[in-house]
Amino acid sequence: MGISGLIKEVKEDKEKFGLLECEMEPLIRKYVKKLYKDDKEEMYAELIAALWEAVCRIGSYESDAKAKAYLNNAVRYKFLELYKESCKYNNNTLVVEEEELEKKESLNHSYVDAVTMEDMDRIRDRLQGKKRQIFELIFYREYTDSQAASELDVSRQYVHQVKKSLCKMIEREVLSIL
Repeated sequence: MGISGLIKEVKEDKEKFGLLECEMEPLIRKYVKKLYKDDKEEMYAELIAALWEAVCRIGSYESDAKAKAYLNNAVRYKFLELYKESCKYNNNTLVVEEEELEKKESLNHSYVDAVTMEDMDRIRDRLQGKKRQIFELIFYREYTDSQAASELDVSRQYVHQVKKSLCKMIEREVLSIL
């Protein structure tokens, strides 16, 4: 079942929201990780609330890709808002470029932001050997390149090269959906 099917189920039965949350978890965890100075549980809850609001607001959608983009943008916009607040609170300079903050009105989004758990599982299932192990460590368990290299007894550079090729694979997968 795609995102639009999940949205429809959530609108009919609020208890099904957990399924949508699981589907959007990679994106949400990515943003929570970027808000490293803040309370992770609180930031996760804020992003989940943004997802819920987006589900409540979304009207009709032409395709899974457009519905997914709408939800991704809602979560991304909330992240940018939280990031800006975090920088003010922690008295730091913005690492995210101002241009990125200005894109809030735009529908453009990073291809990686459109990846759901279903997409990740489909990609993982096509991989074998070290590539699959690196994929799981980096994208599911959130290891750094160094941690994955140590775990698999390979060089950090090798892990980084494989990760770059995996990111390109993810981008192609998402582009084929959009």
